[in-house]
Amino acid sequence: MLRGLILSLFALAAFSSGTQRAFSQTFTITTDSVIQTSTCAGGLVIVPFTVENAPSPIGITYYAELSNLLGSFNNPDTIGSIPFTLGSFGIIFATFPDDISFGPFFRIRVVADAPKTTGTPSPNTVVITSFPSLAQIDMSPTAPVCEGEPVTLTAGAGFGFEASYEWSNGDTTRSIEVTTPGSYSVTATALLCDNTGPAVEVIMLPIPATPSLSIQPNGDLSLGSGNGLYHWYLDGNEVSNGPATSMTPAATGWYSVTEEALGGCMSYASAPVYYIQTAPIEDFEENYGTPGSFNPNLAVRVYPVPTEEYLHIETYLLAPEKMFFILYDAQGRQMFSSSKDEVDGYYHRMIDLSAYPPGVYSLHLFVHGMLRTYRVMKGH
Repeated sequence: MLRGLILSLFALAAFSSGTQRAFSQTFTITTDSVIQTSTCAGGLVIVPFTVENAPSPIGITYYAELSNLLGSFNNPDTIGSIPFTLGSFGIIFATFPDDISFGPFFRIRVVADAPKTTGTPSPNTVVITSFPSLAQIDMSPTAPVCEGEPVTLTAGAGFGFEASYEWSNGDTTRSIEVTTPGSYSVTATALLCDNTGPAVEVIMLPIPATPSLSIQPNGDLSLGSGNGLYHWYLDGNEVSNGPATSMTPAATGWYSVTEEALGGCMSYASAPVYYIQTAPIEDFEENYGTPGSFNPNLAVRVYPVPTEEYLHIETYLLAPEKMFFILYDAQGRQMFSSSKDEVDGYYHRMIDLSAYPPGVYSLHLFVHGMLRTYRVMKGH
């Protein structure tokens, strides 16, 4: 019985000794104080650590993990690794994530993969001064616009501090207006950190070419050919729209047309064409006398009246005619005269009155031997 008791005590002592040896050989990782070389996203941080009772100096990969901004490792980011140690010492050159945002209480720890071992958090905290949201771009409108229409791009605002901005097109304000399609990005600098976000793509739909309108021998207005949707205007008011490339005028006046394409993009209006709805010869003789006493082929527009600088003269002739202008002041002195030009169809002339004194002037228009007179007022 005594022998059995001694053997039992020996076994218990052996077990206790073995347990102490196993406990003393537990693999541990201690994360030392980390060294920041930058407080910005993408910056380098040096993570030193020590190990005890590592199974081997090689064959174990050590990872540096970054906590959230409150120091919690519930969902850490892996920011660097190394596959070995130099004896009991290791060092990881880690990089902060590009999307990391401001926070003063980040911590770093080192973990191992085989066997899985979690080290202690760094005794010091890490400060991040980046604000990726500054480089996030808000675009308005977000849908594609027609070519040449403005699109507003706005970067994020500073959080109680001043930020500077540099756009990919060279602009330096927080909000910019662009009228050219393409890719745009911005770098926002604040608290010594550059923040560059994803680019946005500005898409613009092409506008159709400006139509060319003419009067056909049968009196119709025509564009020739086309496959768009056309809006027809009389004196600036829309009178019809549809796919037709020609129309029969219903009244005397200035006609123009625009083309509508994909996405509702509209062309510039065609040069205006003046159409005169003529009556039968017997109606002319009844209402106006013989056709030789006036010129029914001529339409004239003189504007603006009064004017302070330029006087515009627009005419439209259904047949070629010789035409010229003479401008007289109130005392009958000739102030301006044009050359005698042969005019056919639409014609535009501009007279610069900026150097003339204010007052009342008389514009004489000579066409095919006939005279039309217009009263013109020049203001200050």
